[in-house]
Order: sequence, then structure tokens, then C-alpha cells
Amino acid sequence: QAMECKNMGRAAPWIRDAYKQINLLFDVDASGSITADEYANMLAVMGSDADAASVFAMLDQDGDGKLIRDDVERLLLEFICSDDPQAPGSRFFCGK
Repeated sequence: QAMECKNMGRAAPWIRDAYKQINLLFDVDASGSITADEYANMLAVMGSDADAASVFAMLDQDGDGKLIRDDVERLLLEFICSDDPQAPGSRFFCGK
């Protein structure tokens, strides 16, 4: 499935489905976006000792203070397809 995404260069339908599940977990206030506080809470629950604020700043590439659907789909695609451990998507789930 990763090769499907890499070849398409965009999120496959199953990534869009994954976004829905991730949003249910992260988006505590059901606003339709993931805030820095919501992301920090998720990292804490996962036991990560990463600096959530600095990781979120890297993930939030447009600097609007939230991750919306397009942002998360981009990060998921990068998580699946990137060989770079420092790529933002590679750090999405654990902060490191």
C-alpha cells in the first residue's frame, strides 16, 4: 500500500480513512482540527518525551496553529513514503 501512495504522489483512499480515525483520537474538542495542546496530550499519552511544542511547530508548516485534514493527510503520506527520519511526517506519531 505504501508503494501505491508513492506512485500516486497523493493520499490514497485508505489514508483518508486513517485521517478520520486519527482525528477522532486527537481532536478532543471536535473542532475539525488538531491544536498544539491536543497534539501535546497525544504525545504524553503515548509516553513520548519529545518537546511537543517544537514538534508541532514543525508539523504545522503553514503556521496557523492547527493541523487540518490536508495537513494530516500530507503527514501520513510522508510517514509512509519518506526514507528521511527527520521528515515531519516521520515524527508525527512519536515526536522523534
